[in-house]
Amino acid sequence: MLRRVKQFSDIHLLRIGAGFLGSLLVFPTKFYAHYEKTLHYRPRSSLQPQPVREASEIVWPALRWLTIDELRVTPLFEAETWVVIRSRADQWLVGGVEALRDWQVSHPEAKVITFDEQRVDEESGAIEPGLKPQWNLDLFLSCGYVGHGVAIRGDVFTECLAGISLNCFDSVDQLADALLLAVVADNSRDCLKWVTHCPALALQVTTSSMDEAFRERWFISRQQQLSKQLDGNSTPCTVERGRLPLSWRVRWHLPEPSPLVSLCIPTRNGLSVLKPCLDAILQRTKYPNFEVLIVDNQSDCSATLDYLAELQKRDTRVRVLRYNAPFNFSAINNFAVAHARGQVIGLINNDVEPRQPGWLDEMVAQAMRPDIGCVGAKLFYPDGSIQHAGVVLGIGGVAGHAFRFEPGSAEGYQGRLQLVQNYSAVTAACLLVRKSVYLDAGGLDEHLAVNYNDVDFCLKVQALGYRNLWTPYAELIHHESATRGGNQSRRQRRQAAKEFQLMRRRWGQLLDADPAYHPALTRVHEDFSLASEPERGLV
Repeated sequence: MLRRVKQFSDIHLLRIGAGFLGSLLVFPTKFYAHYEKTLHYRPRSSLQPQPVREASEIVWPALRWLTIDELRVTPLFEAETWVVIRSRADQWLVGGVEALRDWQVSHPEAKVITFDEQRVDEESGAIEPGLKPQWNLDLFLSCGYVGHGVAIRGDVFTECLAGISLNCFDSVDQLADALLLAVVADNSRDCLKWVTHCPALALQVTTSSMDEAFRERWFISRQQQLSKQLDGNSTPCTVERGRLPLSWRVRWHLPEPSPLVSLCIPTRNGLSVLKPCLDAILQRTKYPNFEVLIVDNQSDCSATLDYLAELQKRDTRVRVLRYNAPFNFSAINNFAVAHARGQVIGLINNDVEPRQPGWLDEMVAQAMRPDIGCVGAKLFYPDGSIQHAGVVLGIGGVAGHAFRFEPGSAEGYQGRLQLVQNYSAVTAACLLVRKSVYLDAGGLDEHLAVNYNDVDFCLKVQALGYRNLWTPYAELIHHESATRGGNQSRRQRRQAAKEFQLMRRRWGQLLDADPAYHPALTRVHEDFSLASEPERGLV
């Protein structure tokens, strides 16, 4: 349920400097309570509420309040000053200010610091955490996920304030969101360097029910601001209503003319899944300009071979390539890309089927944005549950699928199953990327013949400075490895172990600290639940 914070009347000005406070606590070690009553995910933790700091403890002369009337004169704040917007009902948690101070000292390039909140429902008293990822631009465009948890450097605050009418906002959330949107309005890669997240619960926020009229005013106000801020972007867009009550969908326009997309589909026999896959793509896809490259990896089933020959004759969009070598998913796809004519590459499994005609339009529109790398889709099992909604690093040691087995209509943790956002990686069961980016990243690593090649590729693309992205507006059914099976033989188990170790050597530090995730969440399960006590002991 969406909540609204109390009406605000103050802005809290906080000075943070190396010699300001004693170095006490960087990350609180005790958190929250009553999860089984307040959260949608399953608890596996006995964490306790973080205590608030008593008012008598806040005696530092550098902390002071400014009223909105004072702020309207637009004071000039120095770069050494940090501004936190909060209501009178908000309270600093023990160690919160110290955590922000220490984070700023260790991240001197930061202009904006987001941080976590402890949210208390005014009516029930229930407590829940507001755990956020590192800066996630596309998630921010989809919803105002930051809340009260943001500190802005004084000079940046002054610059942003000049273009904002303070009379337009009904809550702290709105004003903080508007200021942050102004900070990152250019939608450039640079903001990844100076918008940073401090993974500490620093502030307790009191929330209350949000009425429909307020929600609609906020939606319209943010829609207008988003449209204005994105108007000068190199990729034209339209801001529409999202799937959740307070969410926004930025619909990026396709280039004219539509770029050719090469959908690369490896297969070996498997007619029972291959035919429904190809028939569905060819018949249901609305996007007007694509080719299908079927890479036949030593099929020996006469029915499959006859079908491929007939399909290639019948549909000019289809080409069949022969790959006469042992199975290597990476090598097969690199071979296909070398033969692809398209400006955009689609890596597609032979066991996926589109659920709606606009899936490719949405993915191409996202992939053609100059700052976006890999684009992933929302994949469902045949029973309608979630198979893939982004990849979370570190689960099981390397990576897992976000929200796997959740109901297909679920909102997910903080609405993330219904929001466009950035993930470090997405699955190559359905992945789009510009061909130039694919080649710049060196393609798929052929040392990863079976497992993790898509994760490795996405991380290489991310290392080039692109943001990888997942969209819920491209929906497909995935039968998942129906023609390959699992790692069951001794040889397959050895291969899986070898590829696991390669990923740990190459990406271990990043696998243990996924910027699209939060360090207090589990690395064992795929449901965004809190890490258990033993897990936290390993972090």
